[in-house]
Formats: sequence, structure tokens, C-alpha cells
Amino acid sequence: MGRKLRHVLVFLLIILKEPNMPDSLGNCKCETFADCDCKPSSQHCRKGLTSIPQKLPTSISLLDLRYNSITCVKQSELLRYKNLSELCLNNNNITTIPSGTFANLSELQYLFLRRNQITTIHSGAFGNLPELKRLSLRLNQITTIHSGAFTNLPKLQELPLEDNQITTIPSGTFANLPELQNLFLQRNQISTIHSGAFTNLPQLQKLSLSYNQITTIHSGAFTNLPKLQELSLEYSQITTIHSGTFANLPELQYLFLRGNQITTIHSGAFRNLPELKKLYLRSNQITTIDSGAFANLTQLQGLGLSVNQIAIFPFGTFAKLPHLQRLALDKNQITTIPSGIFANLPKLQKLELKYNQITTVHSGIFSNLPQLTILGLQARICSQFPPADRINTDS
Repeated sequence: MGRKLRHVLVFLLIILKEPNMPDSLGNCKCETFADCDCKPSSQHCRKGLTSIPQKLPTSISLLDLRYNSITCVKQSELLRYKNLSELCLNNNNITTIPSGTFANLSELQYLFLRRNQITTIHSGAFGNLPELKRLSLRLNQITTIHSGAFTNLPKLQELPLEDNQITTIPSGTFANLPELQNLFLQRNQISTIHSGAFTNLPQLQKLSLSYNQITTIHSGAFTNLPKLQELSLEYSQITTIHSGTFANLPELQYLFLRGNQITTIHSGAFRNLPELKKLYLRSNQITTIDSGAFANLTQLQGLGLSVNQIAIFPFGTFAKLPHLQRLALDKNQITTIPSGIFANLPKLQKLELKYNQITTVHSGIFSNLPQLTILGLQARICSQFPPADRINTDS
């Protein structure tokens, strides 16, 4: 729909308002797809409505009812607006979505329910929305998602569920969403990720589970995600990464595990990740890295291990990382850098070792790093290097 026609429709919303309705919708409209936080000032938006108005033109394609006092959305109130492609109900007082509420909106593409008081997503709540691309439910009070809550959404691409109170993701919760690309579940109260929680999401590219209370990730939790590129599990309570936890994610490029309670990186923890480029393990409690923990990450460019409790490295810890460009080991408990530990890193450009307890650096330790340009070390040990080994050290 052209911009001029959309403005005409918004104007009609103002002129044809119901009697005794508060003024006015003005130019307030929902931002689409990329972001629907609906940030224009509230003075442009209608206030005080408790239900969906019934005397607007039936041909409207965008209905923006943010910042009202609507507590319930009834299917009967939406029957007349079958041409809607966008419906924005952010910042109301909606507590529940009955099954079939939006069933007659066959053209709806964007549905925004941000910052309401919804506690439960019932089965069939969003049924029969064949064109829906984005469904935003963030900043509610959702604790439970019933099986079948998101079925029959064949074109859904983005599902923001962050900032709720979800505690568990039952197997199959997000099944049969063939076009889903982005799923956001950060800042909930999820403690366990069950096997099969994210199955049958063939187009999923980004999955965020950060800032939860996750302690356990069951084997198979992330299987059958052939297009996943970014997985975020930061700032939870994960203690262990079992061998094969992230196996068979052939397109994964970014894996974020900062701010957990991981103590050991086991051999095979990151196996079968042929496209992984960035692996962040900063701010854990890592003391031990098994030999082969990072083996065969042939595309890895950045490895963050800062702010842990690492004291020693087994021989070959960083072997077979031919594309590694940045390695962060600062703020650990390293006392000695073993000879050969940084061998065979032909692309390494930046190496951070500051704020450790290093007292000895063997001669030639950095001699096989032809691309190294930034080396962070404490000033008190820099004097130990022969001139040939001094490569942009800083204090």
C-alpha cells in the first residue's frame, strides 16, 4: 500500500471516530517488522479505549490502538476488519488471548501485543493466520505456553517472547513454524532446555536464550536447526557443556556463552561446528580446558576466554585454528606460558594476556605469529623479551 493511501486511511480513522471517543490517532503508527516498539510520543495516540472501536472504515489495513485500557480482545470485535495487515495493541491491559481471537484476519502480517499483562498462551490463540510474519509478545507476564499455541502460522518469521516469566519450553512448543527465522526468549525464567524444544525449525537463524536461569541443556536440544547462525546463552547458570551439545549445527557462526558458571571445557564440546566464527566464554569460572576442546574449528576468528580462572593450558589447546584472529586470555590466573602454545596460528592479529600472574615468558613464544600486531601484557614482564619478540606490548 502506498504511503499516500496509508496517510488517507489514518486521516479517516480520525474523522470517523466513534462518539465520545478521545482524540485522536494522528500520525501514530506501528513501526513494522524490524521493530515495533512503537516509539512515537503518546500524545499522537488515542487514549482511554476499553475495547476495539466498531465504527471505523471496514477497509482499513492498519489499526493502531496502543496506550489504551483494553483488557480483552474479542473475535466479534475484529470481524469487520478483515483487511487488516497490521494490528498494534501494545501497552494495553490485555490479560488473555482466547482461542481463535484473530482467526478471521486472513491478511494480517504484523501483530503486536507488547507490554500487556498476558499470562498464558492458549492452544489456538493465533490459529488461522496464514500471512502472519511477526508476532510480538515481549514484556508481558507469560508463564505458560500451551502445546499448539503457535500452530498453523506458515509464514511467521519473527517471534519475540523476551521479558516474560516463562519457566520451561516443552518439546514441540515451536514445531511447525517452517519460516521462523528469529526467536527471542531472553530475560525469562527458563531453567531447563528439553530435547526437542526447537525441532522442526528449518529456517531458524537466530535464537536468543540469554539472561535466564538455565542450568541444564539436554542432549538434542538444538538438533535439526540447519540454518541457525547465532545462538546466545549468556548470563544464565550453565555449569557444564557436554560433548556434542552443539553438534550438527552446520551454519552456526556465533556462539555466546558469557557470564555463566562453566568450570570445564570438555573435549568435543564444540565439535561439528564447521562455520563457527566467534566463540565467547568470558566471565565464567573456567579452570580446566581439555586437550582438543577447540579442535577442528577451522573457521574460528575470535575466541574470548577473559575473566575466568584458567591457570594452565594443555599442549595443543589452540592447535588447528588456522583462521583465528583474536584470542582473549586476560584476567585469568596464568603464571607461565608454555612453549609452543601459540604455534600454528598464522592469522592471529590480537592476543590479550593482561591481568594474569605471568612471571615467565620463554624466548620465541610469539615468533611463529606472523600477523600479530597487538599483544597485551603487563609492563613488568615486557622487559624479559628480546627485541625480536617485542610486538606492540602495552601495559
